Amino acid sequence: MNPEKLLYRYYPYNEYLLETLITKKAWYSKPEAFNDPFDCHLNFDDTIPSDKYEKCIRWQLKREGRSDEQIERDIRKLISQDGAVNNDAKQVLDNIAESTLEVIRNIGVYCLSEVNANVTMWSHYAGNHSGICLGVLISKDVFAKKVTYVPEAPKVNFSELLDDSPMQNDYKWIFSKHHD
Repeated sequence: MNPEKLLYRYYPYNEYLLETLITKKAWYSKPEAFNDPFDCHLNFDDTIPSDKYEKCIRWQLKREGRSDEQIERDIRKLISQDGAVNNDAKQVLDNIAESTLEVIRNIGVYCLSEVNANVTMWSHYAGNHSGICLGVLISKDVFAKKVTYVPEAPKVNFSELLDDSPMQNDYKWIFSKHHD
């Protein structure tokens, strides 16, 4: 075993733990079910930078099942030659913001720890010291990222989520916890 790939999950003793042990399947919780309201908190900014209007509209029109030809025709109707966005385009952008927020609300998160002997973790997550702490061997194929501790939830603009190029702070809102 490679210790750098061994992480830990604290569990209270209950039927969910037994199911996890029997099926060897993990449950990814929605952030709204977390006991810490600051975990995965969305400080959501639904405005779109002007240089991303067209990309966002194209994404939404493609998502709606329109052909490339229809998308080009609709883009010409929604965005003028000088880059101005009309009211119909603003409605498309509002739809994108709402649907993106819905996707974000339904992301599943599996929280692990680098330590298996933290008194606070045993107290909060392992049924007040009556549960167990499982070692979870993480394969190279699994996306795991360490959280950062911050004084306030990072501002998230949904247009950033559509970027092709990875940003240094991708998914910063998922991987941020309040510093307290």
